[in-house]
Amino acid sequence: MIIVKKGVMVGSFVVVLVVGLIIWNTGGWFDTESPEAQSEPSESEMEIPDPQDYDEDDFEEAVNEVRDSLDEAVVEEVFDVQDPDQYDENDVFGAASINEDKIKFRYLVENELYDERKPVQEVKDLAQERAESVKKMFNTAEERYELTVTQEEVTDYIEENVDANVVESMEIYADALGISVEELNHSFDRDIYAQGVLLTKINRRMRAENPKQADESQRDYSERIDEIIEQEFYVN
Repeated sequence: MIIVKKGVMVGSFVVVLVVGLIIWNTGGWFDTESPEAQSEPSESEMEIPDPQDYDEDDFEEAVNEVRDSLDEAVVEEVFDVQDPDQYDENDVFGAASINEDKIKFRYLVENELYDERKPVQEVKDLAQERAESVKKMFNTAEERYELTVTQEEVTDYIEENVDANVVESMEIYADALGISVEELNHSFDRDIYAQGVLLTKINRRMRAENPKQADESQRDYSERIDEIIEQEFYVN
């Protein structure tokens, strides 16, 4: 079972202590089951090992190795970093905004950081599964519950929770990518934070529609909400 944990952010190789959002992640990175949303909105653990286990050279080498293995067109798409001011605050961040190549890039970079690496095609397949799962979450939220995320909401979250909590591992990852920390948070990893905003809305809606029973413990209630969210938004 994939567990959402507190403390670290997916794909960014950073630890960001923020309050109030869930960003789903794998408990064991290469676990392929559908993710289970955490009951209480909080920050999640991302897809990679503790970034403090690696130094700047490790990240730079991993990023360069993956970048060199990709087609030029894919590299341009993955590293198409947009000026934060160019986002239209009224635009909706939906399934169409999810960049599958960027998710594959993150998985491949992480794979490079392991001593025992998985075959590249296997990593790409797992990344593809993740991308499809994320898209399903956005589509289901909008089509069944009319829950959407605007660019303004994503920007507000980043400004309030991420920009104020920049840590060294963020700077290391941004340097390896050849971008600024602001570009990392507001553009490159924007999809991650959009997922967090949406998952918070999903969690609140599911709790509103499925209230805690009088004889139900908080633990049992949390587990029930977890199950509802997993079945509704992630299980194919």
